[in-house]
Amino acid sequence: MDILSAVVLELPCPNCGQTYEVAVAQVMESQQMLNEGCACRSETECPPLYLARLLSHDDLQALCNIWRGLSGQANNHGGKLLLRPQSDG
Repeated sequence: MDILSAVVLELPCPNCGQTYEVAVAQVMESQQMLNEGCACRSETECPPLYLARLLSHDDLQALCNIWRGLSGQANNHGGKLLLRPQSDG
């Protein structure tokens, strides 16, 4: 399982107040795109520029590395590391 695809960031819309979800993997992909040299400097012109600033790249990389390590440990014992959906309440 790719932990970054399984985890979402829920954000409120500043205009209507409803919430929307952004896959954490999209944040990481946006950071990688910008690191490769995207020339845009305005968030209204470049959605990845907006997404990239939402979470720390170093923290996302650490989460990915920790998940891989724990998954490997679980696999070594014949198990699986899973995410259980969180109940609201």
